[in-house]
This record gives sequence, C-alpha cells and structure tokens, in this order.
Amino acid sequence: MQIVVYRGAPTGEAVTPNLTRLLCHAVLEGLPDPALPEAVESLVDVWRYHQPALPSPSALPTRDRLVGGRIGVDRSPDPILIPEG
Repeated sequence: MQIVVYRGAPTGEAVTPNLTRLLCHAVLEGLPDPALPEAVESLVDVWRYHQPALPSPSALPTRDRLVGGRIGVDRSPDPILIPEG
C-alpha cells in the first residue's frame, strides 16, 4: 500500500481532519492482524493525551459543600448495652 498526501501549493495547508481519518482507516486496514493490539494501544494513548484535563479531587464538590452540612446523619457511636442482673 502506498499513500501519498499532497499539501495545497499556495497555502501549504495540511489535509482536512476528515481526510486524515480516512487515511488512518486505510493504514489500519493494511496492518496485519498481529499488529492490531499494538495499534489500538497506541491510539488509546493518543486519545487519552488529547482529552481535557479533569479537575483535581480537591476542586470537586463534596456533599458538605453542595448542601452546607450533614444531612440527618448521626455519627454518634452505638450505645453499649449491658444485660441486667
């Protein structure tokens, strides 16, 4: 398989995202079956790298911050029962 990519002469503009996706499909189609797990692993790594950063756990809202305090939760210890006699 041979893939040739031409850039626009006047602007030097790269290929469009849709054409790039099509070229990726063509490259994947040409891979032998034993190479597919490695290709998937590489694509997952690239996908994760380009995902927006998640907020740090300290920035996430907690139940106390959302409601302003505990909601009917009794955190006192269980009573100690002593049998009579």
